[in-house]
Amino acid sequence: MFRRKKTLEPIDTRVYRYWQALYLAFYSRRLYVDVAKRWKGFGFIYCFIFLSVAVIPFSVKSMVDFNQYVSTDLLVPFSKIPIFKIQDGQVVFNKKMPYHIKNKMGQDIVIIDTTGEIDKITNKYPHLSMLITKDKYYFRSPKLLFLKDDSANQRYFETERIQTYSLRDVENGVFDAASWVKSSGLLSVKNFFLAAIYPILVSGFFGLFSTLLLVFAMMGQIASITIFKYKLKFKPACRITMVSSSVGIFFFLCIKALQWNSTFMNYLSTCLVCMYFSYAVLAVKRESKQLVHA
Repeated sequence: MFRRKKTLEPIDTRVYRYWQALYLAFYSRRLYVDVAKRWKGFGFIYCFIFLSVAVIPFSVKSMVDFNQYVSTDLLVPFSKIPIFKIQDGQVVFNKKMPYHIKNKMGQDIVIIDTTGEIDKITNKYPHLSMLITKDKYYFRSPKLLFLKDDSANQRYFETERIQTYSLRDVENGVFDAASWVKSSGLLSVKNFFLAAIYPILVSGFFGLFSTLLLVFAMMGQIASITIFKYKLKFKPACRITMVSSSVGIFFFLCIKALQWNSTFMNYLSTCLVCMYFSYAVLAVKRESKQLVHA
């Protein structure tokens, strides 16, 4: 008769896994005790896994906005360019010029002018992406609306590269906008950016929040001693900070996805981080007292 062999685990073996902490962080006192007492390291792995999940709503919203912007505000106006002929290197266009093609917001995206009145892309038309003149066409990469026009991103708005293409070598031809969109690579660029949004957001938020939370952990150590009269070592403080901040960060990312971002909402997110950190410290302190009296 065989007896089942029992396996004994070390007393410091952690109870909860990273994926369990994703939802237990909202309410479980035992989780925070486990994080402080039995988890190892600084909590960076959990932070990365958490952000990989929490950033999904904001990533989807960013993808939808970007796809809407490129498809509706750029590719659709480009596809509205009338088919025209090129004879002996010069554009033959029989409509009234300058011929403006606008997006749904009324911004000039394409201009056709063979009269010489408009012969280059200037700041007069800040959203202009294509200018077709008598023997050339100019293309400027469109501004990405999800980049905030501030000092941090100013280089993306000021150093816009304008590409010039000569038509003088074309003896007889036809310009078909639909064919040009396919051959220009705009669809490939759009798909590349769509695929890159999620990893860029995850890595960006991870770099931002992991740095801020390390600073917050040091501040939390001071608060733990002065307010709660409980001394936390740095690594446990970091782990507690990484896990307890999940609720506040998740709330922050959700309000960004819903475009409810405001000073009050940012303040509320910070308050949630502080409240859950306090809850975690009190849970660990209570557990420590129970161990001492046992």
